[in-house]
Amino acid sequence: LSWIRHRDIHILTVGGYTYTSDQRFQANHHMETDDWTLQIKWAQKRDAGIYECQISTQPVMSYFVNLNVVVPSAQILGGPDLHVDKGSTINLTCSIRFSPEPPAYIFWYHHEDVISYDSNRGGVSVITEKGDVTTSFLLIQHADISDSGKYSCSPSNADVASVRVHVLN
Repeated sequence: LSWIRHRDIHILTVGGYTYTSDQRFQANHHMETDDWTLQIKWAQKRDAGIYECQISTQPVMSYFVNLNVVVPSAQILGGPDLHVDKGSTINLTCSIRFSPEPPAYIFWYHHEDVISYDSNRGGVSVITEKGDVTTSFLLIQHADISDSGKYSCSPSNADVASVRVHVLN
């Protein structure tokens, strides 16, 4: 039994032997069921595509599998620009989707600096709701002109999402 990646017609495994230098790939044989499984550790977007399980019978039998790799993504709702009035509350909502598990942490940034919830500024809080879709709300009370600028949501398991906030007089 062989596993072949169609993107580059690369033979990945034959029986229990691996024919790729990428150590994330491994064929597993389950003796009790006589099933063969191709394991790809730490799947990446580039691993998506057609894989062929080929059995060396006469004639050759093949089974094709289409692998979709879903990458967690973060998005700040209402972007890329948000306008708020001076003195109002800035409410930023970061939504993390397509994640097999909720992020271990989510950092918020203003410009390039981590937002500290116990800073002298005060009035800054974060509420995070974890689930199939994890949502983090950044609340900044009494918005001032100095609160304008780039805000970023940086979850542990997805790329950073950013928005530009404009505090208007």
